[in-house]
Order: sequence, then structure tokens, then C-alpha cells
Amino acid sequence: LSGPMLSRSAFNEALPQLLARLSGRLSWPMRLATVGAESDTPVMELQTSFLVAGPAADASDSAPVLVQVRLHIGFSSAYACPVLHFCLSQPDGVPLAASDAADFVRVNVESSTGEAAGQLDLASVLSQVPHPQLGCPMYTLHPCRTAELIGRLTSASEADRDGSGEVRDTNAAALAVLSWLTVYGRAVGLQVPQSASCS
Repeated sequence: LSGPMLSRSAFNEALPQLLARLSGRLSWPMRLATVGAESDTPVMELQTSFLVAGPAADASDSAPVLVQVRLHIGFSSAYACPVLHFCLSQPDGVPLAASDAADFVRVNVESSTGEAAGQLDLASVLSQVPHPQLGCPMYTLHPCRTAELIGRLTSASEADRDGSGEVRDTNAAALAVLSWLTVYGRAVGLQVPQSASCS
């Protein structure tokens, strides 16, 4: 790992700040939730729907399809960083096939203009895993490169860290998670406005 790591407590304390920064700036309904058996592990849950090109081989000939997106912003203990878990499904609840999910991520990233998104191939870190609290299969963008990305996007000062290098200051942690979400959120069509980092 390179770059700043977060402590679980700093992440947990940062989620309400993140929600406040994003509230009123996103069209996605958001809430803090505790899911699964671990009541001390909050997640930020967001949901929305998109019209996207259908799954035909030639997307120009296919009718648009409504894709429902449910995402959880949680914490990876193994990597000491935020992690994005999400479900992509049709309106009838049928999940998108893995290849369609990879296409969905690729199209969303390609349509965003951020430099960091171009440097990090988010579709290459897409995998389907059991949600750590719920146990149901969800897609995730593997957190193996998250600390590196956060390190490039933020400049948490030494005063914000403890002796092990973890970011423990709540405000610094909220900004680190917001910076990460600005890039990783693009994979599912979440466009974080720049004004969210100014509040």
C-alpha cells in the first residue's frame, strides 16, 4: 500500500460529514445505514436508475434499457480504505450479467472527463464478491489501488495522521473519501460536483 490509510473510526466519523457535503448536490437519494449483523459498521447507501444502451452486440441498434443502481460506500479493513459495493439490475430485479456490468462501468468512466479516471482503468478492478455485511453478491471496485489514488488526490498533513501513517482526523478523512468517491463514483454514473469539496 502506498498513500494515506484510514482508520475505521475516522471513516465511520467521516460518513456523516460526507453525507452533509453531498446533501442537496446529488440527485441520488442518500442515507446512512447499518447493514447486516455488524451494527458498528455503517455504510452510505445511494440509489438511482439510468437509461443505457441495451445489451445487443451493436449498441446503436439496441433500445435503451433502464438500469437500477444501488451502491454502498463501506470500509475495507484489509486495505484500510473506502470501498464501493454496488448492484446493477433491470427494473424487474434481474441482475446485469458480468459482461454488461463491465460495459456499464467502462462507458461511465469513458464519458467522464476527469484525468484521474483516465489514469485508473476502473473496469479492470471490477469483480463480484459477497457483500461483507449482507453476504449477497455485489460488484465492487477492488480496493487494491485505492490508497495510491487517495494519496495522489489528497494531501493529508502529518498533523492529520498518527504514528502509523493512518489518517485519523475526521475532516481530513471526509475529504479523502470525497476525493476517492469523485473518481470511483464515475464507474456507476455518480458525478460528484466540485462544490462538495468546498463546504
